[in-house]
Amino acid sequence: MWRVCLIDSIDEMNRSAANALLKTLEEPPEKCLLILLSQVPGRLLPTIRSRCMHLPLRAVSHDSDSADAYKNWLAAHRAEEADINLAVNLAKGAPGKAIALLQNAE
Repeated sequence: MWRVCLIDSIDEMNRSAANALLKTLEEPPEKCLLILLSQVPGRLLPTIRSRCMHLPLRAVSHDSDSADAYKNWLAAHRAEEADINLAVNLAKGAPGKAIALLQNAE
């Protein structure tokens, strides 16, 4: 069985925390996937950046096909259409933020 660890805003870690994480990146546990999210990758220690694969992510586009798929995906959370439209507009293409907005609206 695989284990997945998601570290959001890794670029906000202090130097001590980054150095501790570096040890795990150098010798990761077996069947472990570490996902590091960063708004400003340049803030990361160069030794951390060198041990990671860079995968740029973009906001969901506002073209009609993407917007419809995005709204259908959010509709699975049993929200009202008006709430979904509002969440999509406020989230500005960030699906996680849209879900959080819908959950907070309950």
